[in-house]
Amino acid sequence: MPPKKPIIDDNGINFGQLNKVIQGQLDADAKYDRENDAKFRAVRQKVATYEEFENIVLGAHLKPLKENITELELKKTGWLSGRAAERTRASDHIDHTDDGNGAQPRNAKPPQTCQEFTREWRRLRKIGDATEQYKFLLLTGASIATLFKTGVDNVLGEFVTAMGNGFDAGDATRVVRVLRALAATPRFSLAKEFLDEKEQAAITELLTKLVEAVESGGDETPPQEKPKGTESAESFDPVSNGDVAEAAPDRATLEDVSELRGLYAM
Repeated sequence: MPPKKPIIDDNGINFGQLNKVIQGQLDADAKYDRENDAKFRAVRQKVATYEEFENIVLGAHLKPLKENITELELKKTGWLSGRAAERTRASDHIDHTDDGNGAQPRNAKPPQTCQEFTREWRRLRKIGDATEQYKFLLLTGASIATLFKTGVDNVLGEFVTAMGNGFDAGDATRVVRVLRALAATPRFSLAKEFLDEKEQAAITELLTKLVEAVESGGDETPPQEKPKGTESAESFDPVSNGDVAEAAPDRATLEDVSELRGLYAM
């Protein structure tokens, strides 16, 4: 690599070299500002994983297309056909139920990774479908503890609010399982500290509803199927497959709700 030319030499100031140094510093400052803004934006968006946070920062330099891509003439290729076929095969695993409000198809199977969960949760949040958010949390069940291995610091409030808004007495046991699984995630105590007054009130209201559902006998959750080789259904959770610290209840009791009150106490 040739040595850098000095800015000042025997002939005076090398303005060309000076311009390069100044431009390089301006570019470095601009990069710093972009990435710093991206970090704050990622925090405001409450990203679920560090990978998502990192991707937002790394993509800080990207700009939206100015050209209307819908007017571009794209040549059809075998690759596009293959992708279309792949989407067709994938659609076999999606529930295309439409509730009449324009909701998009939703996954019929529990998410297998945190990324899958986050992608679907953001979609439901975007369309503002609170009922589907509630159903999606119940679909995920106790396995939510294994999906969020780094904690639920930024989303606990959203989860408890969604369950409170969509609560059905017939789902009491399933709600208890989700709440217990959330409490088993790392740094749960810290996550509670991030809850605002409305979210804290949502938890209190949800626990009250659970008590009423258990006392009234309105819980319609079917008993868990006992797998071969086990002596009792209480030791098996078909959703979490034993990954959660404590087994999910076969049917919610007042003792379960009392335990949750202690776990979610502020």
